[in-house]
Amino acid sequence: MCEIIGSSVRVDDEKELLQCIKEHGVKETEYCEYIDLRRYSHGKTSGMGLSVDRMLLDLHSICEIVTFPRYPGRLTP
Repeated sequence: MCEIIGSSVRVDDEKELLQCIKEHGVKETEYCEYIDLRRYSHGKTSGMGLSVDRMLLDLHSICEIVTFPRYPGRLTP
């Protein structure tokens, strides 16, 4: 089921991000662009979305509806 409201705050500390990646067994190479953003002091970011479009279209992933989806392994359009 699609959520109506979702929000998140991104990890902004490189060391904390690397620790989370290690704890979850994710390949660091899949997040190299994101890690670089943290390494070179990119600002804090967060987001919120209603996902009404996904609910109305009965889609389960944001990747199915955004023009240029970003996810591990594909962070640039």
